[in-house]
Amino acid sequence: NFVGGALPSSIGKLQSLVTLRIESNNLQSSIPSTIGNLSKLQYLHLWSNYLSSTISGELGKLSQLKELFLDDNELTGTIPQELGLLTSATYISLAENHIEGVIPQSFGMLSSLERLELQSNELYGEV
Repeated sequence: NFVGGALPSSIGKLQSLVTLRIESNNLQSSIPSTIGNLSKLQYLHLWSNYLSSTISGELGKLSQLKELFLDDNELTGTIPQELGLLTSATYISLAENHIEGVIPQSFGMLSSLERLELQSNELYGEV
């Protein structure tokens, strides 16, 4: 595939969506905050694209999310504390972006987490 452009804000209307995988494509722009409306979403795989901007705290609303893969993009800013609300998550990868700052203390609440990948960013602190 070679999906390009931006994720539309209307993606937040797909209320029954369980899996969203758009990997190794040409997605650009930011992840729309409306993605936080996808209450049934369990798998969000957007790795290896050209997503930029910051990571929205709205992702913390995805209470059913098991896997969050945003690695190998152009994401900037800090990791929002709200990601610590993803207590169903078993695997989170934010590696290979341009994220900086402190690893949120809220990550200590991720009781189901089995794998966390944060390498190749400018992060510091403890989990």
